[in-house]
Amino acid sequence: MAGAVALVRQYYLEGYAGCGHKDPSNAPHYVSAALMKATVINSGNYTSAPYKDAKTDTWTTVNGTNPADVYIRGHGRVQLTNALRFDGDRQELFFLDAHAGAGNATARLYTGQGVAYSFQITDNSRPIAGMYVCL
Repeated sequence: MAGAVALVRQYYLEGYAGCGHKDPSNAPHYVSAALMKATVINSGNYTSAPYKDAKTDTWTTVNGTNPADVYIRGHGRVQLTNALRFDGDRQELFFLDAHAGAGNATARLYTGQGVAYSFQITDNSRPIAGMYVCL
C-alpha cells in the first residue's frame, strides 16, 4: 500500500494528472494526503473472494454489487490504472485538491457551509466515479 501511495504522489507531482504525460508545468506545488487517499480508494477493484464470518462461523462470498459489501471487504484490491490517466487512455481525470495551505477559500468548510461544482458529461457510455475525502 505504501508503494502505491508513493506512486500516486509522484504521478501528481510530475504533472501527469492533467494531460496523461509528464509535464512539470502542470504539476501542483503540494499534494494532500486526502487527494492521495481518494485516488487509491477510487482505484479499487471489487473482489469476490470468500471470507469467513466470525459471528456465524460460515463462509460467505461478497459479490461487490451490494453497498453493504464495502463494510465487509473495503473498496477492493488496489489497481492504480483504474484511477490514473495516461496518454492513450479513454478515461479522463478531474481532481480538486482544496487544502488549507493553498490559500483556497473553499479549503475549509464549517457547519452549514457548502460548495457546489458542475460537470458536463458528454459520453454516457462510460461510468463516472466521484470521491470526497477529508482528513
